[in-house]
Amino acid sequence: MLNSSKILILLYLIPALTIAQNLLPPIYNYKPLEYKGASKNWGLSVNEKGELFVANNKGLLYFNGEKWSLNKLPNNTIIRSAASVGDRIYTGSYEEFGFWKKNKTGVLEYTSLTHLIKNHLFTSEEFWEILQVDNKILFRSFSAIYIYENDKITVIDPQEIISDIIAYKNRIIVAAGTEGLFEIKDEAIVPLDNQGLLVDKTITDMVIIENGLLIGTKLNGCYLLDDAKLEPWKAMVNDELKMHQLNKILNLTTKKIAFGTIKNGVYLFDPDTQTSQVLNKESGLQNNTVLAMLQFNNQLWLGLDNGIARVRLNNPITYYTDYYGTLGMVYDMAFHNNKLYVGSNTGVFYFENNELKFVEGSQGHVWDLEVVADNLFCGHNTGTYKLNHTKLEKVSSFSGGYEIKKIPEQNSSYMQGTYNGLVKYKKREDDSWEVTKVDGDVNFPIKQLCFETPNILWAAHPYKGFYRIHINNDFDEVVSIKQYIGENAPSEFNIKIYNIKNQIVFFNDKTWYKYDPILDRIILFEEFQKFNNKELLFFDDSYFWFVDNEEEKEIIHTNLKTDSLLITDLQLRERLVSDSQNMIKLSDSLAFITLSDGFAKINRSQFQKQLDSFALPTPTLNFIKDEKDTHTVNQNALKIPFKYSHDITIEVASPELIQPRYHYKLKGPKNYEAYATNGFINFQNLPYGDYFFNVSTVGIDNETSSPSTVEFKISPLGTFPR
Repeated sequence: MLNSSKILILLYLIPALTIAQNLLPPIYNYKPLEYKGASKNWGLSVNEKGELFVANNKGLLYFNGEKWSLNKLPNNTIIRSAASVGDRIYTGSYEEFGFWKKNKTGVLEYTSLTHLIKNHLFTSEEFWEILQVDNKILFRSFSAIYIYENDKITVIDPQEIISDIIAYKNRIIVAAGTEGLFEIKDEAIVPLDNQGLLVDKTITDMVIIENGLLIGTKLNGCYLLDDAKLEPWKAMVNDELKMHQLNKILNLTTKKIAFGTIKNGVYLFDPDTQTSQVLNKESGLQNNTVLAMLQFNNQLWLGLDNGIARVRLNNPITYYTDYYGTLGMVYDMAFHNNKLYVGSNTGVFYFENNELKFVEGSQGHVWDLEVVADNLFCGHNTGTYKLNHTKLEKVSSFSGGYEIKKIPEQNSSYMQGTYNGLVKYKKREDDSWEVTKVDGDVNFPIKQLCFETPNILWAAHPYKGFYRIHINNDFDEVVSIKQYIGENAPSEFNIKIYNIKNQIVFFNDKTWYKYDPILDRIILFEEFQKFNNKELLFFDDSYFWFVDNEEEKEIIHTNLKTDSLLITDLQLRERLVSDSQNMIKLSDSLAFITLSDGFAKINRSQFQKQLDSFALPTPTLNFIKDEKDTHTVNQNALKIPFKYSHDITIEVASPELIQPRYHYKLKGPKNYEAYATNGFINFQNLPYGDYFFNVSTVGIDNETSSPSTVEFKISPLGTFPR
């Protein structure tokens, strides 16, 4: 199936792919059991490191990139809002607001501010929003606004219900429930002019966009305020927002706008194209009700009615995922007549109007989709078919169409491997096909084939090895067949065969081999020995795509010389299927990869841009824990008594990255060096002495950041009688 004929240089056709909005960035869901809090998450904030703070029904959640912790208020009330400002995290609760600050061991401690309120009584208020404006911190309830500045609190207590506040053009704009917009002036709120359109419409959120202030309402969509002019927002997404109850709006640095709804997740709206990507339960979000949104760098955090989610924006890999099991495992894909077709173990599918549709009559296992002489062929369990748009026409009754290849130097003749030998295809002038079985002693399954010359082809049996087959000049009869077995030959099981730059190459049992025509035997393929244990996904005249078959499942894109890109992505690693994965190249930058439950699109040029522009963050060293105590890493002359040193864990974190990887070294009486997939690096039974530890984050290309370091000493005191 690795056929260079699938290289489609018609890049101008690619934007017409109707699945564009279904190809989504990876979503990472955090469940309440994982973050140790309640289901509802009302507010989100991050500090400059990227550490996350969440207003949760049980308290303030803190995520340092590796570990969650729950911090409860003294009265155990629900926290409704959170805002990180400097080294403080302000929160709002029921008749309570204040700030949290880390002590020297990193534990968050709370300080209430409500004692600063003079001559004012709470009226069963909860604080739903916190806004920093210059040196002021504003706490908003539905009843009032409390302004904290210079250890004093000023209260603005209007008659109107207050549903949102925002700083806009050096003013503080207040959304007064169903009565439109107001402005804070002299400890009061004053209505703005021309607010008739907003009367009787519940304002839920406001954001500043390029051409004004975007005002979101609960059931009536959005409105745009440009200077003094207020009008309905004319974007196409507005009807969807009315239908699914808009709750939150976030202006993204990608020039898109995120709309969080109550009923249908998040709409990532592109004002330039007027199109939206929808992140909801159908596309992998664990809950459709969005209570809070936050962007940090290239990540979108979502506080949900049940859980927390993290989305990687502008990801070079986007995914189509079959969450309902309709599609099944994908074996091949093809782009034909401006449609993307997908072949799986359940049949053939295509996309129309952004919707996955089934080709009627195609049920059963699909092995191969191939553009053959301008026809799209489907190699199927029951035979081989020609796909005319969305209809099947049977071309061959020989069951099990594994792989079809053009016979070299022949204009319209092809050879196919099937469940029971070889089949020849010849295209007639009337566009019909003549299909004949190749006679001879080849009556076994041929899953893969490739040509050495027009009359010599190599064929792989799924279980019994590989064969060099001579065919007559009419390509309809086997002249001779030779099987290669012996000390230096690959084993017989699951061999892959390729013609790479006129060399017959084999991959089997983690090792690369080639055929030596002078010696007429199989030898090691020296040029590929560094790619042992790596399956070949795709190759052309310039580049090779390998995938590591071990747990890491890293993809390597290389020209075998100086240009090499290592791609590591958790979703890709988890969903690739060894021996069945396949790549379809659309252009020098874009390619599709088949997955166990869908497919991925890889944008190589976007990967390269990220590598060129993104500096890997240096990880934070949090603590060193021995069997008795937790030690901060910034203390001088850190000593660990030997009797507590049999189990030591060094905690590191990199909250700027999603699921970071680390590389660490420990030097001392005992030395270690390894990669780690979490920030809890454990050492056991270290002998006493002086140690030097450094750790770096690891990028998608296996490059490492500058390291964080710490020195510590395991003291021998107490190990021997004195």
